[in-house]
Amino acid sequence: MITRIGLFLASYFGLFYLVYAALGLINNVPSIPSGLEAILNEHELSVVGEFDAPGDLDGWVVDDDGNNIVVYSRPDGSVLVGSLYDPVGKILTPAHLAAHSPKRDLSMYWDARGEVEYAKATPAGEKVAYIFIDPYCSACRRQHESIAEAQPRVEDASIEVRYVPVGILSPDSMLKAGTVVSARNRLARLESLMGNPFLAKLTNSDTPIVNEEGYISAKKNTAFMRRLRTNVTPSIFYQDSNGRPSLHRGFLSADE
Repeated sequence: MITRIGLFLASYFGLFYLVYAALGLINNVPSIPSGLEAILNEHELSVVGEFDAPGDLDGWVVDDDGNNIVVYSRPDGSVLVGSLYDPVGKILTPAHLAAHSPKRDLSMYWDARGEVEYAKATPAGEKVAYIFIDPYCSACRRQHESIAEAQPRVEDASIEVRYVPVGILSPDSMLKAGTVVSARNRLARLESLMGNPFLAKLTNSDTPIVNEEGYISAKKNTAFMRRLRTNVTPSIFYQDSNGRPSLHRGFLSADE
């Protein structure tokens, strides 16, 4: 009799726990905060991941039409959208996004990487990193500077860096990305654009420096980037230490 009663109570309270956990009423299963729930309903978004963030914050990975973003919530239900930095100024959000987003198999995109046109930044290497950049992207400029400063170490690690110009941040980003593909020296053209994209001209005297083929290639690069489900520049497409195709969104120190 005792055994039967014990089994009944165990099963009863086990079911009770599962129901309450599903409702988000158990402490270690946080319910969606009111501020985030309002955003999800208004924009038809969905939560695909959650985690504990620093400073009493909860972190949420939200699927925005195939692109994942991070949202942070406070205990009072209000939410913060943007980048989170630690006390010494290191950005934390890209690492949160990478660690808590659902893992996707990117093998088919790695196999199709030959579709993109790029500017080669380092000598040929055993490993290749594709970095998607917009001419107006300040973080892309920082990314380029970081790689340039660490180039001896990058070459020692046999990593070939390929910059893939895309157009997403400004109405003329696509045209300027097209000038990179059209240029005889793509890296030099890219560096001049990142130096000051607002002053960079689209023509050289009366001769356009972007041709139709270059413009179409820039559009294809941008479409490929979106197929990877990222609208963040820079985004880095590479193979990890296990040979698995991976995607990092945002600036990444060359030392990492």
